[in-house]
Amino acid sequence: MAFSPDSLHDSDDQKSEYDFAKMPNAVRGKYAIRGVTSTLPKPLAPSRPLLPLWAGALVIYWLAMFIGTHIPLSVPTVGGKPVDKYLHFAAYFGLTALLIGVFRCLRVRLRWKHFFIALALLVAYAALDEWLQKFVNRSCDAEDFMADSAGVLSALGLYIITHRGSAEQSVAQ
Repeated sequence: MAFSPDSLHDSDDQKSEYDFAKMPNAVRGKYAIRGVTSTLPKPLAPSRPLLPLWAGALVIYWLAMFIGTHIPLSVPTVGGKPVDKYLHFAAYFGLTALLIGVFRCLRVRLRWKHFFIALALLVAYAALDEWLQKFVNRSCDAEDFMADSAGVLSALGLYIITHRGSAEQSVAQ
């Protein structure tokens, strides 16, 4: 079986056979033995058919978040303590996770520049969102902005940590 990057996704089986001898050295890794055929689990990768679902969820979530943050409300409390910072964190964590899902459906090899672009765009949006709130009788709060930014950083960091082994080469570039 000749090796090609697409051959990792061609089989419908849960396991596929790969001939290490025909793989380039960079793909084989340091543990491969020449001439040995191994059965490896088929990599799980999001596919383009899921793109409309992820993109639709992202657009709906983002619109709901924008509308929700521009409706004058009182600060939610639990047991007399405000919990709005947790809500800000969770909202931006979810927004970042959906954006990553869209990139994964597009099969974009996520590199450091993609993470910095996503970080810059989402943090800039968080700043704009907080600034716009003062025009609808809500407060423009630096602590809310920090909670938003922490949600973005946490989602990006969690993705990097959980996909470190499978995306090590793409993130390192």
